[in-house]
Amino acid sequence: MRVVTAVDEADIGEVAAGQSATFTVSAYPERTFEGVVTEVRNSPTIVQDVVTYGAVVEVQNKDLLLKPGMTASVKIRTAQAKDVTRAPTVALRFVLPGSERPEGEGLWVLSGGQVSLVPVTVDNFLAYVRSGFYVGTVFHRVVPGFVVQGGGYAQPLAVGDTLPTVKTPGDPIALEDNAGLSNLQWTVAMARTQVLNSANSQFFVNLVDNSFLDRSGSSRGYAVFGKLTAGTDFVTAMVAAPCSAWPAFFGNTSTCLPVPNLVITAASQTR
Repeated sequence: MRVVTAVDEADIGEVAAGQSATFTVSAYPERTFEGVVTEVRNSPTIVQDVVTYGAVVEVQNKDLLLKPGMTASVKIRTAQAKDVTRAPTVALRFVLPGSERPEGEGLWVLSGGQVSLVPVTVDNFLAYVRSGFYVGTVFHRVVPGFVVQGGGYAQPLAVGDTLPTVKTPGDPIALEDNAGLSNLQWTVAMARTQVLNSANSQFFVNLVDNSFLDRSGSSRGYAVFGKLTAGTDFVTAMVAAPCSAWPAFFGNTSTCLPVPNLVITAASQTR
């Protein structure tokens, strides 16, 4: 059986065939039915200047409970994440009594009887680790004497005429370049575009002191959130590995792609 649901024009860009859906009908208010989106129609329906598009949901109806013409309230799952921390938005606005509101965003966490502020950047990175997002991604950008960057492209990645597409990340986060941490050698920071609040999954390791990447006055920087405590010799070996220039991708000849790829095979949170 097929259920045709109307999706608002503001949301239709997130809907695609293959996504799961759930819905209820008035005849069985306590029961939730499940289905799969099989088609997203291109023809719009316009009623009183409200534009919607049809999405077809295929559902099993073996017990014949669903009847033609019934009105369904449908929810389509356009994205999901596992093993992530969920918190109400009010937690991001909370200020511990007796303390000043910190600049930027953060999440207050109660652990062992102690309250601490967890930076959004750290929580974001650990969410990618716990979800397994980084497994199979590569260190795609090596700039000797500067940085090694990864966490955005899946293997295999090879120099060619076709530019690669990033692995689909989560939502971008607020730029936390005000934590008092400097881009010193072996620190780890979030990569971003020229848009300040654009960091998502990609990160880089500073191979040398790059304090010019820090926030200074009105000039915004790059958010440092960690530091290598072991394995610096391994990173040094990564820089020395065979590497191919890709001007069409990087926009210069000083940046290169390790070939064979340097692949992240495992990532886990140990504490």
